[in-house]
Amino acid sequence: MVSETFARYLARLYVARHGYSQQPLPEAEALSAACDMVLTRWDGMTLEMLCLVDREANPTRRFTMELAELREIGEACLVHTGRLNRSKLPVVIRVVEIGGTPDAERLKNYRTSPYCKARISAYALDPATATVWRNTWIHGWLFTRRMTALMQKPRMAEIVAKEPALTRPKVFPILTLAMLATLAGVFALEQLFPVDSISGKGFWAPSVRTLIALGALDGELVWRGEWFRLLSAAFLHGDAFHLLMNSIAFYYAGSMLERLVGRAWLAALFLVGAVAGSAASMTLNDPGTVSVGASGAIMCLAAATFAVSFRLPSGAERLTLQTNLGQVLVPALIPLAGVFSGHKVDFAAHLGGAVAGAVLGLGLLRAWPRAETLPRLRRLATAMALCGLAAMAVTTTQIVERQPVFAAMTKLAPSSEFPADRAEARRRSAELVARYPADPRAHWARALALVEARDLPAAERELRAGLALPTALALFEPRLRWEMSGMLSIILNERGEQTEAKSVAAPVCAEEKGEMRAQLAETGLCG
Repeated sequence: MVSETFARYLARLYVARHGYSQQPLPEAEALSAACDMVLTRWDGMTLEMLCLVDREANPTRRFTMELAELREIGEACLVHTGRLNRSKLPVVIRVVEIGGTPDAERLKNYRTSPYCKARISAYALDPATATVWRNTWIHGWLFTRRMTALMQKPRMAEIVAKEPALTRPKVFPILTLAMLATLAGVFALEQLFPVDSISGKGFWAPSVRTLIALGALDGELVWRGEWFRLLSAAFLHGDAFHLLMNSIAFYYAGSMLERLVGRAWLAALFLVGAVAGSAASMTLNDPGTVSVGASGAIMCLAAATFAVSFRLPSGAERLTLQTNLGQVLVPALIPLAGVFSGHKVDFAAHLGGAVAGAVLGLGLLRAWPRAETLPRLRRLATAMALCGLAAMAVTTTQIVERQPVFAAMTKLAPSSEFPADRAEARRRSAELVARYPADPRAHWARALALVEARDLPAAERELRAGLALPTALALFEPRLRWEMSGMLSIILNERGEQTEAKSVAAPVCAEEKGEMRAQLAETGLCG
């Protein structure tokens, strides 16, 4: 029994498994005489033809058609290709000689520019050594890998055609729209609850302090224990333009992903992308970088959508989707200077989200049975989504609890404006209190100046005013509170109000071990 040649095996495999036909198009009838077999794949948008020359069956066989004639056939077949972004898709023609030593001098001429609408290239396959020669380097790399793998694997005696993978019909993107509404709602909160009156760059842009108060990503704060910022930063945006651009990209990727993998996986992928993007941003950016935006999560959705889009049948929908996603992903991963709004682009977050999305998307695609419309592990995705909701609830609680602290921070004198020298602070104390009445340091400096002037009642008022700012006091070392409390207790003791003086001094006596405690002990207030 004569064994089957690789050319005939390849034809059987490509017809059964990859959607090729052995019936050439009318415009390509002339190829049938120049080849032993012509395999054609046309999906309504793209067109590819394999011209197989079986030199295992006939060692003297050669492909002899002129390049100009081959190009004419390709250009005539352009009527069958579709358009993408108003540009006509090319016709791909591969001349494949199979068996024997490749005639490189002859085959190297069958090549056109990758920008030509009739893209022609040539290959020589040697099944005996499982090697491939080609006359193009970049364009035919994937085809070469595929042919090499086929020649190395044992051949199948019977090739059964794969059933087409099941896909869900279009669904209304309820979760995508709900998540967009959430992003818009959080942006509204940025406008309604600023911690200062400063405006950032851009339209409706909150200040950096407001963004930090509402959960922006700040590496230093994260390392201090505020891990919730890895997630909360994805729900904040720098200005209206930032939100608009992210919303458009999110809707495009999210609505398609909601259809392909379901709502549970959409929510899980968003959360994973948000955390992965924040982690990459914190790792790769400068320590003082403050970052906000759903870009990391959106890149995760876009990369995952690109991966699972191979679930769709080959044709216009899949090609258009992949091209549009590529136009989003590629620029988003190229470090540029900034965007129109003036904010810097966090490419580290883009990269982290895209890598996470690609890994998860490919994993879902690989473990996805062709007979099921949704990927597996949906319970895991649901659990991840519920954990994300619980994390957001905790995050909201943390932000609300910290809001007074950040509000107090905005009312402090900037370090550049508050004198480091105590004598200078006392000299300027009246000005400091007038400008920064919510800064306890200003009241302390004013109290010291009044004590020097022997105006103890006024000094007492300043000390009480400073101690009445516990949230602001907590932002400084405990020594400031101890010194103010100690001074107040000494003034009260001199006025004969010993009971209140000891009450005020008690925390200082219990916690402070330095000079102020020693002064209180001398006056009997720590006894």
